[in-house]
Amino acid sequence: MKKIKEYSVFENIGNAIFNLQHKLTYNKLTDLNFKMDRYISLVVDRDMSALKRKKLPIQNKVLLSVFDELMTEYATLTNNKEVEANMKAKTTLETLVRKQNILVSALMVLQVVEAEKRKKDFVKLSDELTLTENNTIAFLKRSRITGDNLIDRLQNEISIVNIRIEEQKNAMPKAKKEESKVTLTDYMRMFAVLNKNGYKASIEMSVLEFIQANTLFRQECENNEKQIEKLKSKR
Repeated sequence: MKKIKEYSVFENIGNAIFNLQHKLTYNKLTDLNFKMDRYISLVVDRDMSALKRKKLPIQNKVLLSVFDELMTEYATLTNNKEVEANMKAKTTLETLVRKQNILVSALMVLQVVEAEKRKKDFVKLSDELTLTENNTIAFLKRSRITGDNLIDRLQNEISIVNIRIEEQKNAMPKAKKEESKVTLTDYMRMFAVLNKNGYKASIEMSVLEFIQANTLFRQECENNEKQIEKLKSKR
C-alpha cells in the first residue's frame, strides 16, 4: 500500500508539473502572439519547440497534448468537420483509457484489502490501509459503483470499459498512407493569393488573423461562384 500512496503523490506532482509547463506554451490559436512562422514550423516540420514561449525544458507529452488541442481548435475555427470529429474521437479514446487505469487502481486496492482480511492472523487493517479503502469506496460511490461485492462490480465495469476502448479504436478513421503533406511553399502561395485579393497576409501575421483572412477569402470565392452560376442559369 506504500507503493500505492507513493504513486498517488507522484501522480499529483506530475499533474502539477504538467499544468505549469502547459502554461509556458502557445496553447490557444486566439493568442495573437502565436504567429504563422511558429505555426508553419509546427505543422510542416513537426518542430514541437515552436510551441514554447521561452527556451525552457518542457516534457514531450505536454507539447503533444498542446499540439492536439491546437489542431482541434483549428478544425473548429475553420469549420473542418472531418478533422474536428477525428480529434474528438481521439479525446474520447484517451478518456476511456484514463478511466480504465483509475478503475484498475481501485480494483488493486480492494484486492489488497481482501487479501489482508483473509490472513489467519488478521485482527484489523492498518490506519493507512483503512483510509485508502475508505477513499476508494467513496470514489466508487461517486462513480455509482456500489454493492456488496465491489470487486466483482469493478471487474465487470473494467470489462465494459475494455470493450468500449476496442470499439472506439475500431471506429476511429484509419490514417491515409499517402496523405499529402502541406509545405512551406503551400503557405507562401496562400499568402500571395490573399495579398493579391486585398487581404494583408504574411508569415509574421498571427494564426488567428490568417484563419480569419482565409475564411473571408473562401466565402468571397464561394459567393462569386454562386453569382456566376445564377448568371449562367439566366441565359
